[in-house]
Amino acid sequence: MLSSGAVGDDPRSILLAKLRHQDELSDRFVAHLRAGHEDAVAAIVCYGSLLSSLTRTPTSYHDFYVIVDSLRGYHARWRDRVVGGVLPPLIYYRTFDDGLRCKYCVLTRMQLAREMGPPVRDLHNVGRFSKRVGVVWTRDDAAFEEVVAACLHAARTLVPHALALLGARFTLDQFIRMLLSLSYLGEERVAEEAKVDALFAAERDHYRRFYRALLAESGLHPIAAETYERPAAPLKERRATERLLARSRLRGQLRWPKYMVTVDNWLEVALDKVERHHGVRVELSERERRWPLIFGWPKFLALRRRGVVK
Repeated sequence: MLSSGAVGDDPRSILLAKLRHQDELSDRFVAHLRAGHEDAVAAIVCYGSLLSSLTRTPTSYHDFYVIVDSLRGYHARWRDRVVGGVLPPLIYYRTFDDGLRCKYCVLTRMQLAREMGPPVRDLHNVGRFSKRVGVVWTRDDAAFEEVVAACLHAARTLVPHALALLGARFTLDQFIRMLLSLSYLGEERVAEEAKVDALFAAERDHYRRFYRALLAESGLHPIAAETYERPAAPLKERRATERLLARSRLRGQLRWPKYMVTVDNWLEVALDKVERHHGVRVELSERERRWPLIFGWPKFLALRRRGVVK
């Protein structure tokens, strides 16, 4: 069930106009992701490249957040319950019997609320919910409202961090691009050239309306032609954002051992992404495949030097 809302100039109304998402595969994915967990799932949210024809590629697959009441109620395996409370979310890759495949992240409702606001532990979750997402299913209106609140809270949380990295004068588009780039700056990831440009182009009008409204909510209004001016951010604010980016990168690396637990063939998934985006095939020895977090660092550092990982 999805709630409705009138379109206006306030951030919530602008968000509601874009928050629903349905395509020919949505119902099938919802059925797969809820199977065996029907009573435990509160909402399913789509994010990533397949939300727009401008960002999807022939090798794209669906990305979802599955919001659950509790890890105990959702997971049958004790190991998932244990690691799910550390550096959320839990991440899984699945290929279903009908050939559909996706990546999905599991967060509890409590984790969803906590991850979106200050103090921000890292940018993994808040960065995704500050971008355009699509709600494909919710259990009821209350669950839908929790997703709405999470998206608004995420965007509001990142506004001051984007401002901290800009100068005293900036355009609306520069601000939006900076905010969209925060989650990428805070992760060690396979480099995807022009990723932020593509995301912005796909939802340009929505992002302009939404983030213009959030800047106005913060007391900032354009002085002319979508150009803003304000006192430059104090050095302590910029340093706080730089610490957040560094902490996010570290916490992202600390998530890698979790992937070994929750993601079947996680190493093959990562190497496949490198090859798909950069045409670079990484050959690993048997020892490197068995213990990649111990013996795989030379290959990882070589990819970083080549700009494949940033």
